[in-house]
Amino acid sequence: MKKTFIFAFLSILISFSVFSSDQQTVFVDNAEIQQYNGFTGKWVLIPNSAKLNDVIKEFGADEETVKRLNPDLKFNSYNFIPFSKEYEKQLSDKGVFRREVISSTQDFLWPLFSISRISSLIGQRWGTFHPGVDLAVVPMTPIVAALDGKVILSRYVDGLGNCVIIEHRNGFITKSGHNAYCLVRVGDYVKKGQIIAFSGNTGRSTGPHLHFEVRLNDIPLDPLDFLPDDEMTADAVNKIQSQRR
Repeated sequence: MKKTFIFAFLSILISFSVFSSDQQTVFVDNAEIQQYNGFTGKWVLIPNSAKLNDVIKEFGADEETVKRLNPDLKFNSYNFIPFSKEYEKQLSDKGVFRREVISSTQDFLWPLFSISRISSLIGQRWGTFHPGVDLAVVPMTPIVAALDGKVILSRYVDGLGNCVIIEHRNGFITKSGHNAYCLVRVGDYVKKGQIIAFSGNTGRSTGPHLHFEVRLNDIPLDPLDFLPDDEMTADAVNKIQSQRR
């Protein structure tokens, strides 16, 4: 995908400060293995204390670590339960792994594991400006951070529903809206590929999807200019790009 920039006066800044050649292995969370605050585990809906005890026992988790990772632990809510080394080995023996991606430190990652359909682009829509892309997705799909950064908002926002906003280096922020659940908390530092929410249909939404924005100094940019070429997303990107021509 060609990287083109809508705002010419930003092009030099972007080309020098965003793209880097240093490569690293990024582990992308999925429905079975997730990460939070340096621990590997899983976000689990905990209805009551009995379920909490069962999950702690199943994962071989340490109760003190569970309390530390969930200082505001609530029932009927998602809480992060870490895996023991023994439980991680059980998953490994079953062939359950996170996807590994080689990526530059400053390169963006798709916020979804795969993209079946891009339902809307950045630009004018229904008489107003639509500041991001809409990615059609099945509810409760893991949404991951596109870059390392700090969570600056994680709550319900009019229009965007349950929304996570992450502040990245060089003045970039990303927004992920219409989530069923926001998992991370304000002040959390997240890694690229780390789960931050489950997709949903909250706020002003006509169907389940992820609204994803990339902003630089609060100016909305086209996310497709930053997201990488990817075999799993190529068809969806090609279809939507053809609509631009």
